[in-house]
Amino acid sequence: MNLSKKRFEIFFSTLLVWFAVCLVLLPEPVTAQTYFVDAVRGNDSFPGTSPESPWKSLRRVSTFRFLPGDQILLRRGQIWHEQLSLMSSGTKEQPIVVADFGDAENAPPRIDGTLSSPFNVNWIKIAGNLYTTGQVHWLNEPGLLFYKGRVVPPVTTLRFNSVPASLAPGAVLLQLDGIYRNFWMTSKNGSLVSGISFFKIDPEKQVYVRQIENGRERQWPYTLGKAQTVKDMSSLVKPGDWYWNPDEKAVYLYSDVPPAAAHVKLSRLGYGLRIFNASFVNIRNIAVSGFNEMGIMVCRCNNVVLQNVHVSGIGSEGHKSGVLFFNANDCSLIDSTVESILGSGVVIYSFGPPGPDSWARSWNNTIRGNYVHDTASAGIGLWTDFPKQNILVQNNKIIGNTIENANTYAYDGAGIYALFVGQGNIIRDNTIRACGSNQLRSAGIMLDTGTGSTLMEKNTIEGNSNGGIVVTGPGHTIQFNTIINNGAPVWDSAQIVLFPVRANASCTIIHNSIEAGPGQKLILKTKNPQFSELPSTLDYNAYRAADPDNVFCWSDNWSCSQWVDFYNWKNMYGFDIHSSMN
Repeated sequence: MNLSKKRFEIFFSTLLVWFAVCLVLLPEPVTAQTYFVDAVRGNDSFPGTSPESPWKSLRRVSTFRFLPGDQILLRRGQIWHEQLSLMSSGTKEQPIVVADFGDAENAPPRIDGTLSSPFNVNWIKIAGNLYTTGQVHWLNEPGLLFYKGRVVPPVTTLRFNSVPASLAPGAVLLQLDGIYRNFWMTSKNGSLVSGISFFKIDPEKQVYVRQIENGRERQWPYTLGKAQTVKDMSSLVKPGDWYWNPDEKAVYLYSDVPPAAAHVKLSRLGYGLRIFNASFVNIRNIAVSGFNEMGIMVCRCNNVVLQNVHVSGIGSEGHKSGVLFFNANDCSLIDSTVESILGSGVVIYSFGPPGPDSWARSWNNTIRGNYVHDTASAGIGLWTDFPKQNILVQNNKIIGNTIENANTYAYDGAGIYALFVGQGNIIRDNTIRACGSNQLRSAGIMLDTGTGSTLMEKNTIEGNSNGGIVVTGPGHTIQFNTIINNGAPVWDSAQIVLFPVRANASCTIIHNSIEAGPGQKLILKTKNPQFSELPSTLDYNAYRAADPDNVFCWSDNWSCSQWVDFYNWKNMYGFDIHSSMN
């Protein structure tokens, strides 16, 4: 064997040895892990990787960094009186999953923000039906109170220099600063007016009054002046009325039975489940209840899916939302229930610098197949804070949801409410019914300003106290909807209202089935005198009306002075040439 060949054999043998060593030293491929959480039998010192050695607390979960494909399973039938925060990301092929395990007959695992041992409250009877917690140093302002299983908002009391005798319970007090800061009056005592509001009343702004008088809504020609917020036990007039006194750090409550017998619970924590700065996370089969501000918050995330979650009993502090998508993209809420919220049920929201390349966007989210009911404000909302931010909320889909009894405390809202949003949003196949009340007007769908081009189609909108669909901006398409019996006769409203604010409406309204009951209207179209009229298309609609003589109106000013029948509607204005009237 010559020297060169010998050297080659030595080199090759050495190479094989080093290759084998490298194979041994290579890290093993990461395997997705399943972690179990058991509030009763768990222990945070356990590894958590089997039902027999589970973790105990959500704090342990919140401080752990998970890898793609990992699962976090909470045992069914158990309650955690704490918060869960998740900041780990999965991948499209291996999302991180938070779900349930255990006996299917048990209730879903629940994250609960109300007080529990050792945070128990000893109620003190003051006199009659009035109780207090006394001073509770560790308790912050509760956003809600559970009374006999019902979610109850706090009572706010305002003091004015004088209150006219004609101001009655049911009146709406407003502060007008771009949005309605509304206060729904429940009682008065001299110069004190008490009611429900989830807005903070500004002591430097005038308070206006809108009240139903002689079967019609009337705004008073003068104001009540400026309001001072006070704490006074005279505001507590019926079982469940309560308020928080921050100076005393105490809750005051009116109860016709001892609070323990009324199963009174107070909220203690701000949010229940927060997913922050994460992607490809799936949450399913989880219940969240009893928090001050939010049930579930998805913030600065993408591709987060919430499925079959149940959010209930969320208070009126902070963002006051059952489920909040905040600067989130390509996220979904599917087949879930959101109920008893002292704010809005589901919200898609963005805040940040405007522009197509802004990091602060909420694009391409989907709200589908959910049941949203009994909310103090909107059932489902899309909004930003300012008109220039409208580009931040675009191309979202609200599809196949049922919304009932929204806006139980808010004035001039909607079952689905959009404010300052951009292009390409779709509202389809939803059922929206029984929102608002005789005093608190609520449309089925309201699109408030924004850049337009929202598609509303195949929705069923029935029995809402204000209009079926109310639009204040241009460029929307309203088609193939069934719109029935919306609009209390106390308001100049209609099944469809085009009420332009920043530009005159140029909308397309075609192939809808529209019916008005006794005293109700069909179409109300007004014009902003500051802008030239933009053409709208109304055609191929099928109309019915219990009182057909005065049900259509087009006006060149803010209010309608001449309501006409179908014949004059077509001939005077050229609308609905191919439509029918039964």
